Amino acid sequence: MRLAVCAFTLTRIKTSQEQLMRIIMRKLVEEKAGNLSFDQFVQETVLGKIASDIYNEVKKIAPVRHVGIRKSKLTYQPTVAA
Repeated sequence: MRLAVCAFTLTRIKTSQEQLMRIIMRKLVEEKAGNLSFDQFVQETVLGKIASDIYNEVKKIAPVRHVGIRKSKLTYQPTVAA
């Protein structure tokens, strides 16, 4: 599954802060995808739990107005073990 995460800050931020925010977003999404089952991951994506977790980590770097999952795309269908 491919996710597009967007974050809006209250003010302009430095490029270094922007890069660090992107690294944290990527790390949290990859961590959640590895720890959760596919169904749990999709549910947390849709309900905003992942965006909330990203917001709580990113706000330590810069004042953030909003974090959200802008787009999610299923790249392949996961196999289900019967």
